[in-house]
Amino acid sequence: MTLEEQWRVATERWSPAIALALPRAIPEVDGPIAYIDLATRQTHVNFARLEAMGVLDHVPCVLAHEVGHHIRYPHTLAEARRMIRFLREVARDLLWDGRNVVNPGEHDWLLNLFFDLLINDDLVDEHEASFVAIFRAMQADWGLTFSFYCGVFEELWALPRCSILTAAQDRALAEIDPEWRARAATTGEFVRGHPENRPLQLVRFLAAIRPFLLRDREQGNRVGEAFEQGPWAGGELDPDAVSDLLRARADEDAARRWLREQGATPKKRGEPAVAGNPLVRAQLELQDLAPPSAVALATYRREADRAHLELPASLQPGEPFVPGPHQSWDLGDDLDAVDWIGSVARSGMRPIPSINTVARSYLPDDPQPGDREMPWIEIYVDSSGSMPNPVSSYSYQILAGFILARAATRAGGRVRIIQYSSVSQRVLMPGFVRAAEPAERALLEYIGGGTDFPWDELAASVSRWRRLARVRRVVISDSDFLHNFASPTPPCAAAELIAEAARAGGFTGLLNLYQGAEPLLAAGMEVVIVKDWSDVGRAARSLADALFRVQQKTRTG
Repeated sequence: MTLEEQWRVATERWSPAIALALPRAIPEVDGPIAYIDLATRQTHVNFARLEAMGVLDHVPCVLAHEVGHHIRYPHTLAEARRMIRFLREVARDLLWDGRNVVNPGEHDWLLNLFFDLLINDDLVDEHEASFVAIFRAMQADWGLTFSFYCGVFEELWALPRCSILTAAQDRALAEIDPEWRARAATTGEFVRGHPENRPLQLVRFLAAIRPFLLRDREQGNRVGEAFEQGPWAGGELDPDAVSDLLRARADEDAARRWLREQGATPKKRGEPAVAGNPLVRAQLELQDLAPPSAVALATYRREADRAHLELPASLQPGEPFVPGPHQSWDLGDDLDAVDWIGSVARSGMRPIPSINTVARSYLPDDPQPGDREMPWIEIYVDSSGSMPNPVSSYSYQILAGFILARAATRAGGRVRIIQYSSVSQRVLMPGFVRAAEPAERALLEYIGGGTDFPWDELAASVSRWRRLARVRRVVISDSDFLHNFASPTPPCAAAELIAEAARAGGFTGLLNLYQGAEPLLAAGMEVVIVKDWSDVGRAARSLADALFRVQQKTRTG
C-alpha cells in the first residue's frame, strides 16, 4: 500500500470522521522514531530510522500508534499539559531518591511511555507482531526502566517469556525485584481496567517503574527514550484552558490519596516559600506549560472568584405576566392559552380552533422595585515602577481591579481600564465594554516609570460620557496620588475635577496610605484607606457590594 492508503487505514482504525494531514518525514536517522504536534495536528515519522532498524515493514503500526495520540491519548494539548502538570507534582515526591532534587520537566518523558502503553494495548490485536519487532529492534537504547516497561507488555499480552526482552535483561530486572513480572502484570491489568481515572492509572504506573528508574539514575544508564518524542512542546494554551489546568479535580485527588495510603510521600521535605503568593505557585505549577500572561490571567481570575460575587435575585427580570402580542394557536397547543376575547375581536366571527384562534404571549415584568440602573465603572490603575508587574509578581492592586470589573459586568454595567504612569506613558481602553475579559487583559498591562495621574483623561472622560451613563470612577494607588493631587501634571484644578467626577457618578480612591486624605475628602472623593495592600481585595469586594448590590454566593458541595 502507498503511504496515503496506510494513513487512511490508520486514521479509520480510530475514527473514520477525522481528517489528518499526511505524515512528514524526519530526515535525521538518529532522530526520534516519530512525533506529533497537537497544535497543528501534524505527524512526523522517521522512515529512515525505521529502515535502519530493519522494521520499515511495520510502518502501518507506527502510523496507527501516532493517530492514537491525536484521537485519544492525550487527544488535546490541554489534556497533555494537565497530565504533565500532575506528573511533575507527584514525581517531585514519588521519584525522589532522598538525595537528588527532582527538577520540573525531568521526567516528562514518562508520560509519553504511559500514553504509549494505553495506545499499544488498544492496538495489540492488529499489531502485536509489529510491536514485538520494533521493541526488539530498539534494545540498544534500553535501560532498566524501559526493560521493565517492555516487560509489562510481555505479561499483559501473555507473550512467551523473553519474546521482547533478552534473558540478560530479564535477569537484570530480577536482581532489583525478584517478583518484577508479577509487578508488571498487576500494573498492566490495573491500567487496562481503570480507564475512568487517568491520574490514578499514571501514579500506579509510576510507582511500579520507580525502583528501576532510580537504579538507572544511580548507575548512569540512559533513560528517557520512548517509542517516540512526546507531543508536548508545540502550541500555547489560552487563559480558559490554563484556568482549567489550575482547578481542583476529583480524579487527581483520588490518585494523591492512593499515594498517601502507600506511604509514597516523604516524611521530611522542604516546601517552597510561596505560601502567600498564588501567582508564584501557579508559575511553578505550570512552568513552561503555558504563556506567563495566560498563567497570570488565570490566577487573578481564580483569586477574584474567591470573592464569590453573585447578583441578587431582584436584579433579574421579573415573572412573565405582562401581556404581549398575540400569537397563532394551533391544535395540540395548550387550550388554556387561547385568548377567546382576542380571537373574536380579531376575526369578527365565531372562533374556529387552529383557523382563527390566537393565544396571548406574555413578557417579563420590569425588575423588582428598588433596583437601580447599573453604573458603569472606570478604573484608574497606578502602573508606575513602585507597583509590581502583575504578570511576573502578584499584585493585590490588580486583583482589586479584577473584582470590580467582574462585579460591574455581571451586574449588567460596563467597565473601562486606564493604566497610567508618567504623562507620556498610559494604556487606555478606547471605550467601555460589557465583557470582563477585555478589561481583565487591560489590567495585566504594565508600564513602570514615574507616577502622574491622568487628570486630562479624567476631564475628557467626564465630558464624553456624562450624557450616556452614570460612571463611577475608581483609582487604585498609594500616597503618590496625594502628590499628584497637590501638584497635578499637567497643571489643572484637580479638586474641581474630582468634584465634577463625583457629581457625574462618584469618585472613589482605594489608596494605600496612613494619613493626608482630608483634601481629597473635601473635594468630594470617597477614600477607602488600605493600610496593607493585601487588604485591597476585601476593600474592592465591599465597594462592589455598595455599587452593584452583589451577594455572597451560596457554596455547595
